[in-house]
Amino acid sequence: MNDMKKLEVSWNKKDMITSGEDELVCPWCGYSDPDSFEIDPGEGQTDCPDCEKEFTYMIQTSVIYASARKLSPKEISAIPLPF
Repeated sequence: MNDMKKLEVSWNKKDMITSGEDELVCPWCGYSDPDSFEIDPGEGQTDCPDCEKEFTYMIQTSVIYASARKLSPKEISAIPLPF
């Protein structure tokens, strides 16, 4: 098995479910897939690249917004430098 990305994962051992992870985690062996970002959000099935067992997954995404004031060059030059 590939121990490079093996994580200690908290999972429901009865149902073998992982949840709330930053990467897709195999519910069979605990392998955390560093290429999870390549999978489109939604539901599907895949094989673990480490133990090769099949499992289903659900990927959810969230959106975070940020904004900033647009300043003119004159307003920018008026901002005091911190040093």
